[in-house]
Amino acid sequence: MFTAQMAVCHRNQNATTSRLVDENQVVAIEDLNVKGMQKNPRLAGSIWESSFGEIRRQLEYKAARRGKTIFVVDRFFPSSKQCNHCKQINQHLKLSARFWQCDCGELLDRDWNAALNLRDQALKVLVRREPSELTLAESTASKETR
Repeated sequence: MFTAQMAVCHRNQNATTSRLVDENQVVAIEDLNVKGMQKNPRLAGSIWESSFGEIRRQLEYKAARRGKTIFVVDRFFPSSKQCNHCKQINQHLKLSARFWQCDCGELLDRDWNAALNLRDQALKVLVRREPSELTLAESTASKETR
């Protein structure tokens, strides 16, 4: 059943994904194992409500239409566990830890740190890329303009 709350959530996702694509040339996202995450009873409801798959779908088609790039970082990249300052990886970081202190002394917000690492990974790879190496969004966009 499609509820009013679901409609509001969908409108917010639509507005957010549009803004992300409109305001950026490149949007970096993680290739999350959503099905695996939904198997965790503590996370399942939140994961389902977040609609990660739908957000990714919207980002990809909007980027393709606007000639923008969606950069998908491999799911095994340690975005949350790697300190964005010194690059050390915290192998013992638990999902419940929202903040953590690296051995270098930096206090890290797990999500903000992950976002910075995703950005840096996308930049590192895209700067080394040949112009002929297109992402799905770029490839689709270039076909639409022909």
